[in-house]
Amino acid sequence: MEENKSQDNFSKLFKKYNDSNYVKYLYANRRENVDIGLVKHPFSFVKKKFIENINYSESNSFESLLHFKNEIDSKFTNAYNCFELEYSILTTDKSKYLNKIINYLLECIQAIPNSQNKEVEHHNSIITYAIMGILAKISLSHIHIHINKTNRKKLSKWYKLEEPILSFESISIVGDKRFQSLYYDHMGSFINQFNTDWYVFKALFLGKPLEKKIDWKDGKSSLYFFIKLLINSKVIVNPKNKHWQITAEFFLVKNETISASDMLNQKPTTDKRKIAKLKKFVSLINW
Repeated sequence: MEENKSQDNFSKLFKKYNDSNYVKYLYANRRENVDIGLVKHPFSFVKKKFIENINYSESNSFESLLHFKNEIDSKFTNAYNCFELEYSILTTDKSKYLNKIINYLLECIQAIPNSQNKEVEHHNSIITYAIMGILAKISLSHIHIHINKTNRKKLSKWYKLEEPILSFESISIVGDKRFQSLYYDHMGSFINQFNTDWYVFKALFLGKPLEKKIDWKDGKSSLYFFIKLLINSKVIVNPKNKHWQITAEFFLVKNETISASDMLNQKPTTDKRKIAKLKKFVSLINW
């Protein structure tokens, strides 16, 4: 089988979507040769040339096929580890990165030819099985929330993928710089800002799947008031009775999980200072 160099650096696809200042600094100091030697993405070795250059054993014995499978498994395990690393530290565009990988792997399955030659067919089946194994890992792990609708439909033929709960979607909201300032100036009484950064909180308004729960350090009554305030002030698109399901998905209260039924039976806070603070924050982000 053709020897394929293992990935030993960030891939071109990761570089395209990552906005880490550290990575930008590294690339900025490499001048024009930044992409030389980098793989396109962790699974880019699975291509036509890779398939065509497989050294099919004349023996179709169990031992020879097992040896081939072990080689393939090793390559795919290494590629998946590189993929997980790149995916986990992407700071933006996780969905774009993930779906590019899925598209490629699905195309690879379609491109593997059928053969009347038993030796060739057996080896191709092993490669197909390995690709399907990667798609299964992705589909059945927590990262499936970033699979787009098109790929979700394709993968649902083989795997059961739950539809992710998306956050609220704002009608109009201030830009990042102002939102960050307002968050730290006005929400310190309600959110544990050591555990929840401003961009985690802003995701609550962007119609996105969960990345990390928001740590609401005040009680359920103020959270209840806040969510109702967002709806009544028309800061967010009306969630059509899904607001407590979304709240339970995206919030911890005093570092504990909550259920939609907890919020359904909750009463709003009557603390005038808390009400005034939350109203001011909501009015300032609703531009």
